[in-house]
Amino acid sequence: MISNRMRSLAAAVLVAAPVSVSVPASAQDALVITGARIERIAGAPIGSGTVVVAGGKIRGVGPSVAAPNGARVIDAKGCVVTPGFIDADAGIGLTRENEEIAEVMPEARVSDGIDTRDRGFRRRLRAGFTAAFVGPGSRAVIGGHGVVLKTTGRDLARVLVRDGTGLRVAMGGEPSSGNRSAKGSPSPSIYQRRPTTRMGIVFLLREALYDYRAWKAGRPPRGANVARLAALDPAGSGAIPMRVHARTAVDLTAMLNVAAELDLPMRIVFDEATEAHAVVDMLARRKASVVLGPFYFYPRDRREMAEGANVALDNAACCHRAGIPLAFRTGGAMEPRDLRASIGLLVGYGLPASAALEALTLGAARMTGVADRLGSIEVGKDADLVIWEGDPLSPTTRVRAVIVDGQVEYHRPPASAAAAQRQEGNG
Repeated sequence: MISNRMRSLAAAVLVAAPVSVSVPASAQDALVITGARIERIAGAPIGSGTVVVAGGKIRGVGPSVAAPNGARVIDAKGCVVTPGFIDADAGIGLTRENEEIAEVMPEARVSDGIDTRDRGFRRRLRAGFTAAFVGPGSRAVIGGHGVVLKTTGRDLARVLVRDGTGLRVAMGGEPSSGNRSAKGSPSPSIYQRRPTTRMGIVFLLREALYDYRAWKAGRPPRGANVARLAALDPAGSGAIPMRVHARTAVDLTAMLNVAAELDLPMRIVFDEATEAHAVVDMLARRKASVVLGPFYFYPRDRREMAEGANVALDNAACCHRAGIPLAFRTGGAMEPRDLRASIGLLVGYGLPASAALEALTLGAARMTGVADRLGSIEVGKDADLVIWEGDPLSPTTRVRAVIVDGQVEYHRPPASAAAAQRQEGNG
């Protein structure tokens, strides 16, 4: 994506041509970024171009775009501009992310209980992530609907991009974690609920979807919870994806088999998918998508020893070669800066850098249902942009500025200015 020569040039001009933000007294809300390499994602990169922003939207992009009178100007010569990165499953903002009153809870909505002031949002902002999908946890077989938010940490009404953008489904160990048989107990409790095995998890998922299919055909089962079945409709009809948390080949295969059995127009997006490389042909054939991460290279607990030990550093490359759409996630277990460093490692193991950059931007936007607003530098889209001091996929590259809705939300002083400030302080 970015040549060694480009990286060297970017490093050489950092001191000579630092990014500067000037705000003339007569400035309106227009903002112009000049001189940067522009990674548009939905088009070829521009070697040295201009982006014009006004009213929170991108108004112009190209090799030479006229700046409005009185606009703020950011001289980004030697830097790289990308769309804001999107954490495709962040796992932040929820005090408790699992509702365990029932195993099937599609009517639950993250937007009803999220704290947008969680510091995890600002940490992502400073690392170049301007939006994040937040979904329920994975302790229920069907856990509810997620939401896409900007990462500026403001109140929900100001940061909400889209509500109900994905329905959480969980396979594997999580839905049965902490559960035990109710045998010998006078009544079930949340600590004695089912399922307790993979077979039970698949049964409950199949039962819920069969009931939904009957309801959709006008034949709801006797005593069915109609509100619950209606909450399944956006995912069952394919309007939004089913965000299926699954690590092993067994769990990936089980979900795809249930979907094929029911013959519903569901869109399946697998989260984490550690063993996707083992069933990559089936994933491609069934047109599934994959959101990889968090990345770890040795198991951290018993569950990962059982489900996540079969790590393959070319997992992303295998999926890409098979034509499987990709995105990346921290899952609440990984710092965003570490996610970016891990993706650089995946590039070293065969994932093209351009594909990695697309997965962090437009790929994630498509999977979370916000590609009409986010994910690429195109006229009319939200002005969510990041200015990098070099290759965005290099772990040593610093974020110089983050712009959300046309406003500079984070700005880091040039290295020379920071060094001068430290020296003055020591003096």
